[in-house]
Amino acid sequence: MSDADVSDSTAIDVTMKGLSQLVVILGDAKIVKKTAKKLESHGKMVRVGRGAFLIHVQTHIGKPPLLDLPIIAFKKAREIPSVSERGEEAGSRRVYSVVSYRFRSPTSTQKKRVERLVRRSSSIRLRPGVLLFPVLRSKERRKLLESDEKYVLMDSKKLSEELRGLGAEVFRWSRLKIDGHLFEIQNAVARTLSHDFTSFETLAKDLRNQAKEPEAQFKTLRKRYAILSKRYGELKFKWSRANKIWSYDTTKLLTRGYNMLLSVRRVIDSSAS
Repeated sequence: MSDADVSDSTAIDVTMKGLSQLVVILGDAKIVKKTAKKLESHGKMVRVGRGAFLIHVQTHIGKPPLLDLPIIAFKKAREIPSVSERGEEAGSRRVYSVVSYRFRSPTSTQKKRVERLVRRSSSIRLRPGVLLFPVLRSKERRKLLESDEKYVLMDSKKLSEELRGLGAEVFRWSRLKIDGHLFEIQNAVARTLSHDFTSFETLAKDLRNQAKEPEAQFKTLRKRYAILSKRYGELKFKWSRANKIWSYDTTKLLTRGYNMLLSVRRVIDSSAS
C-alpha cells in the first residue's frame, strides 16, 4: 500500500518523505481559514485540503500560528498492529489512512451522495473534507468491515475511488500513526457518531409524526419504515465495531436507536388498526 495516492490532475507533491508530517487543523472554520493563509506563506508547508497541510521537513508545529489551535499530526508508520491490542501504548501504535477531498463547486446532489458514501465507510470525520480511516490487517479487515452479507464498510482506497468518480480532487495517505496525543481522535469519533445518530433520529421522529396523522397511508408508512430500518442496520454495522476499531463504547446509543425503531413500528402498526 502506497504512502500517498492522488489524482493525476494535481501537480502538488504530496509524498511523505523522511521526517514529513501531515497536519490537520481542527476547530472553527473561520479561524482555520485565516491560519491556513499564514501557513501557506511557509515554503515547506503545502496545503492539501481545508485545514490539512503537508510539512516536508521537521518543523516545530507548536510555534505560532498553530500554538493555540487544536491539531492532529501524523507521521509514517512501518507496521500494522492488531486492533486486539489494548492500552495507551497500543493506541499510540495504531495505524491510519487519511483522505482529503474537495469539490470546486459541489452541487446538492454531489453533497448528498458524498454524505451517503462517507456514512457507509469505516471513516470518522476529522473536519469537513478530511476523513480518518483505520488501517487493519487483512484478516481483521475482512472480519470487521466485510463480515455481513448486507453491509460492507468501504476502506480509504474504495472511498477515494468513489469520490473521484463524483468529480472530487482527492488526496490519500496510508500507513500513518499519530504524532502526539490521542484524545482528538476520541473527540472526532464522538462527533462523527453524534452526526450519524442525529441524522437517523431525525428520520425516525419525522416518520413517527407522519404515522400519527389521520390521512397517513399505511403502505407509504411501511415503505418509509423499511428505509429507516435499513438505515439503522447500516448505523449498527458501522458503530458496533467502534469499540474494537476506535476503543469507543457505542452500546447505549445503539440501544437507544433500536428502541426508537421499535417505537416507530408500534405507531405505524397502530395506525393500521
